[in-house]
Amino acid sequence: MKKILIGALFAMICFTPFSIAQATILPSRIQLDGLGMKTTLEEIKDKYGRPDYVDSSASGYTRWNWDSGLSILHRRYKFLTATATKPGLVTFDDVSVGDPAYRLTDVYGTADRVFTNSQCDVYYYYNEKGVGYLSFSVSKLTGDIVEIHIDRTSV
Repeated sequence: MKKILIGALFAMICFTPFSIAQATILPSRIQLDGLGMKTTLEEIKDKYGRPDYVDSSASGYTRWNWDSGLSILHRRYKFLTATATKPGLVTFDDVSVGDPAYRLTDVYGTADRVFTNSQCDVYYYYNEKGVGYLSFSVSKLTGDIVEIHIDRTSV
């Protein structure tokens, strides 16, 4: 009897339709280490200097990488994405790699989309349908943020 009740409760939770409020982040808050929706490649060069490593292997795309953990993807000199993989590079709201995942909900609310990949990371997307978005990769092993990504390809 107990197993039937637990099974029924599980089915109700999993299959009951419900709506969750989506995160809306103003474009001015979609920033990583001060790089935002209106940042130019010239401003990035002025701020960080010459990249430590350049990867031009993808057709038409170039990725600049710095030892600080910052990576910039651009195409035809248009800044597309910025990624942080080390602590110290913070979002507008002071979220950094190494922070516990609960900070995402505290700061940004419910993510627009959450999915898990085969490498045991969970990805949280905020403002996915807006102009530019923030995403965070969280380790399922530690519960900490391991990567922060801003995407401005729609800009």
